[in-house]
Amino acid sequence: MTAMTPAEASHLRRAAARALRTHPGPIGELLHRELLAWQDFGHRFGGGRLSMRVADEILAAPLPPGAQPDWAPGLRPVRAGDAA
Repeated sequence: MTAMTPAEASHLRRAAARALRTHPGPIGELLHRELLAWQDFGHRFGGGRLSMRVADEILAAPLPPGAQPDWAPGLRPVRAGDAA
């Protein structure tokens, strides 16, 4: 069983939330669900490099025009690689 650090779990949760905005529709929902499922259960089976690479790519992708930002006014934006 592989332990996930709090920073890795946070990274996956941020990417899952952002996937709904970077990939509207069923693709975004699938990415959202898969990243959350990996964060909750999948990491226990090991081999999570693909999930982390997908999360990195989603967090680095620009938001489409008109998409809600990842942060609320007055809060610091979260960027890929930030510690949780």
